[in-house]
Amino acid sequence: MEEASSERHLSFDNEVSRYQWMLQKVYKEKKELELLNEQLRTQLAMEKRAHEATKKELLIIQTAHRDGSNPPELDDHL
Repeated sequence: MEEASSERHLSFDNEVSRYQWMLQKVYKEKKELELLNEQLRTQLAMEKRAHEATKKELLIIQTAHRDGSNPPELDDHL
């Protein structure tokens, strides 16, 4: 009878160890995903700023073209 109790205790300890390992693995994955999320948010913010700058440049060029003149920053190059 004592042997069966010992085996159950060992089985329980193994199960606890397995769940602890799984929990640590999930926690590590969560941290990695949080880091990736932050990196992607930073990249998205930079790309949004670049997009806005490009839209502004395009508007300047379109306005200059419509008015028949060179855009101010292009006058130096022509």
